[in-house]
Amino acid sequence: MNSPYVIAEMACAHDGSTENAWSIIKGASQAQADAIQFQIWQPTECVSPDHDDFELLKQIELGYDQWATLIRKTRDENRQIEIIACVYGVESARFAAEQGITTFKIHTSDLSNPVLLDECARLGSRIDLSVGGSYDEEIQSAVNCIRENRDCQIWLMYGIQLFPTPIEDINLQRMKHLAKKFDCPIGFQDHSDPESADAFAIPSAAVASGINIIEKHITHDRSKKGIDSQAALNPDEFIEFVRTMRNTAAFSRSQCGDLSDGEKKYRQYSKKQILASRLLEVGHILEPGDLLFSRPANWNDEGIQPSESNDVIGCTITQETRAFEPIRKSSLSQ
Repeated sequence: MNSPYVIAEMACAHDGSTENAWSIIKGASQAQADAIQFQIWQPTECVSPDHDDFELLKQIELGYDQWATLIRKTRDENRQIEIIACVYGVESARFAAEQGITTFKIHTSDLSNPVLLDECARLGSRIDLSVGGSYDEEIQSAVNCIRENRDCQIWLMYGIQLFPTPIEDINLQRMKHLAKKFDCPIGFQDHSDPESADAFAIPSAAVASGINIIEKHITHDRSKKGIDSQAALNPDEFIEFVRTMRNTAAFSRSQCGDLSDGEKKYRQYSKKQILASRLLEVGHILEPGDLLFSRPANWNDEGIQPSESNDVIGCTITQETRAFEPIRKSSLSQ
């Protein structure tokens, strides 16, 4: 990928409302994100009924019928955006596959869940494997499970969900280590404070370092302080976020040693050439006083740099050159 692949993570920012979910989906589409990520689950796939979060999950749960409608509307709205299903159980994975979703996100909580890993590898073409808070041997085991008898691509997704994540807890070198060790593309799941410059600066630094996959939370209205809003951008902010990531990639990944079109234009504007200090007629032999080092009104591709002045002294003018015009190599003879 020459441009960073930006994933808009909705998570639970819909707060159980399909209206909110649709606002988020439209925001991701308008921002031209490459993918929208849905968390499709049933409460018991995530936590036990006696868990503190169980009742909250029941309140914000979207049913399969609601998800099916949202998936269909998303495809009607934008055929280009990829839909990623973050699933927490086999049943939800099978439902997502029935909707034609072939990319699965597996949360770090299921990194050591071979049943879900194997099922997603069977159903999907790619697994985005979240590895935050995991040791290398745990990641290795999960990667082996996915790769065993399966032709399924793996993206490793690094991130720490502390909402927001302090900058000192983000380890860029670990991302590079994981990508090299497991021979997989690495992505960064950013959970920086959306109210600070870190929300743009930290992912930009990751992109500039060569990380080509960026996942960022998106919500419909952060001021409402809903679920998963602590690290989420509003739709208008997400437009700017995607633009910033792609601009960062553009300036940091140009071919070394090659001038951009903009630099070539700037060169013509700023560089001096050797100009005629007066009218130079045909047959005139150039002397030091005939030369003026200045920026021409009209750049000439055949112009001569001041550093070559010693080479032109003593040359004969073969074509009349007016004062302040660049002296061209083709108008000189030895």
